[in-house]
Amino acid sequence: MDREILLEVPGDGASCRIRVGSLDPLPWEGPLCVVVDRRVARWHRERLPSGPTLEVRGGESLKTVRNLEKVWSFLKEVGADRGTLVLGVGGGTVTDLVGFATATWHRGIPCAFIATTLLGQVDAAVGGKNGLDWGGAKNQVGTIRQPRFVVCDPGFLSSLSPEDYRGGLAEVVKTALLDGAAFFERLEDWQGLLRHRDPEVLAEVVHRCAAFKALVVQADPQEADRRRILNLGHTLGHAWEVVLGRSHGEAVAAGIVAACDLSVHLGLLDPSWRDRVESLLRGFGLPTRLSASTEALLSVLVQDKKRRRGEIHWVLLAGPGRPLVQPVPLSEVPALRL
Repeated sequence: MDREILLEVPGDGASCRIRVGSLDPLPWEGPLCVVVDRRVARWHRERLPSGPTLEVRGGESLKTVRNLEKVWSFLKEVGADRGTLVLGVGGGTVTDLVGFATATWHRGIPCAFIATTLLGQVDAAVGGKNGLDWGGAKNQVGTIRQPRFVVCDPGFLSSLSPEDYRGGLAEVVKTALLDGAAFFERLEDWQGLLRHRDPEVLAEVVHRCAAFKALVVQADPQEADRRRILNLGHTLGHAWEVVLGRSHGEAVAAGIVAACDLSVHLGLLDPSWRDRVESLLRGFGLPTRLSASTEALLSVLVQDKKRRRGEIHWVLLAGPGRPLVQPVPLSEVPALRL
């Protein structure tokens, strides 16, 4: 059964409907064009809406200015204007690119997303943030602007590669830690079902994650305060992703454990919770410890968007459902081994 979440931005007039369930019918009746991950087009072509279509190669290498220009050229070719919906179909890199392109084409035209990866459905496609990588840093340029709607159909998840599916589970664990002990404990109970992609459990997990993120974004759409908690595990995770070339999910999984290590080091988190987090991530087949040269990590961390007055603000945990954001000197971060 379909379930819908309404994300409304106070004072902005913007709203986004997030549907967890079937793809049809799309909540749009005007002209549209489609930007789709070519792998999704290959596996699910018969399910895609009809209209002018640009196929792209998903993955982090998609998020470049060169590929942005390709989308702009496509929009020019099809005559996309402020009455045209641009539908991004794929994972988080596709929705990032489409979100940025539509925010800047004609100073803003409508976009919507069909999220086809677990990471996209539970995190990346929800909330209106998008960005491109530039200058050796992830998401260095971008905008925050809500899509008209997001469809999260768990049926797409059956065709994901094992690596892509596991990567999404890292963001699920992150969300559960932010939400509270009850959700985290359900994940522990559902571990086997999630490994085997049980459709009913997946639908429940996607709905809970999307609903939690929508509430956080609604309270802080521009990431001025509360929304920063959604970066749990991403500070070192992004650095490992850039330096080691690991997938986003793998790097974030290790980043979550690193954030728990730092929280334990600072006396905020009971070590038993850190151990449970590590055990759950390992049970999902995700790495929990990564290492790289301190110099290389620092070269990425100094470009981190969460800097304030020259300090890096870390998302820490005092326990499940008890996140906090505070500056911590780099010398205090165990994973950097300074």
